[in-house]
Amino acid sequence: MSEPIACRLTAEAQKGRREEAAALMERSLHSREPIEGGLRLRFRGDPATDRELRELVRRERECCPFFDFSFEEAAPELVLEARAPAEARGLLDELFASA
Repeated sequence: MSEPIACRLTAEAQKGRREEAAALMERSLHSREPIEGGLRLRFRGDPATDRELRELVRRERECCPFFDFSFEEAAPELVLEARAPAEARGLLDELFASA
């Protein structure tokens, strides 16, 4: 049986997560572009951003296991590719809405 396409967080927790992601993007996001099935986000590659982004992704994998995240280190940036099934694309877009 496949994983249901639904976030496991409460509405209040989802709002907090979106605010957390928005604050990180406001501080460190260089660019955001659509890719097939998701987004490519380029962040400043400093250690603090790296830790914060990886922790955000770790927690997102717990509540939304249908998201697919991959990292690429492209000095001086950290690149995150985030993908979701078509029916969950709105959740992904909400999480990484432009800052």
